[in-house]
Amino acid sequence: MEADPLLEPLDSIWADIDELLGDFSASDWERVHGPDWRFDDIPFHLAYFDRELIARPVVAGAGPNAPTSRVFRTLRDLNEWNDTFFADRPTDQAVERSLADMHAARDEIRAAIGDGRSADAPVFVSLPAAGWVDVAGAIKRVRTHTWNHFAEARVRHGRAAPVPDADISHDAIGVNLSYRPLFCVADESTAPFAARWSIRGHGGGDWVIRIRDGVCNVVEDASDDVDLTLTFEDVDAFASMNFVVTPPPALIEQGRLEVSDPAAMARLAELIPPPTPDTVFAA
Repeated sequence: MEADPLLEPLDSIWADIDELLGDFSASDWERVHGPDWRFDDIPFHLAYFDRELIARPVVAGAGPNAPTSRVFRTLRDLNEWNDTFFADRPTDQAVERSLADMHAARDEIRAAIGDGRSADAPVFVSLPAAGWVDVAGAIKRVRTHTWNHFAEARVRHGRAAPVPDADISHDAIGVNLSYRPLFCVADESTAPFAARWSIRGHGGGDWVIRIRDGVCNVVEDASDDVDLTLTFEDVDAFASMNFVVTPPPALIEQGRLEVSDPAAMARLAELIPPPTPDTVFAA
């Protein structure tokens, strides 16, 4: 049977995270994963995310059951939505149940895509910077979301393998950087500014965030015509910074991040500050 071009990359990153999580011991699952979660929260979260934000909206399409009333405008909106699922989870739910639910949600996505839906069929995704997208766009978002949790878990867990397909990592980095303009505070009076993110090695690449006339955008570009260049040793170094595992000063000290101009990096932080819970995502 010919591989589905939508599902093949998704199945690939699903296999990678399964391999990573499959190596966890009972004590690993109980370890802290970031400020609020444990590692056993990962499969639980992926299960309801994939089911509620991707599989069921794809099935609904443009019909009357499309979830158009639910749009996340702030991190608080997103966090409160997540909290409803965690609040309903039985306190004694075993990680094996969460893993089974995660795989069941994937099967719902496979069934939805395999039900004769075109890649350009409309689907409403409640995520920031989404709304009405096509099925291909929805699948790209779930693929990136899975990669995000895989990449963060891998660096927090200190594992060098498995290594995702280079194209999957490259695409996910581009999507992550494309979200940064959502938090840009520049206006028409802001002086032009450009920063290049250069990630070396397998899955890496070059992207430029450019601010001009109050507009902030991201393009894949290796141009040297920038005010700042951030050079990451590899994809893991990018993930460590992007998912707040290791702060930039520590990455610099470790030799995993090079900053061409510290003053320009401070300026970038002013123009695109980390979002607060109530920062409204730009349209």
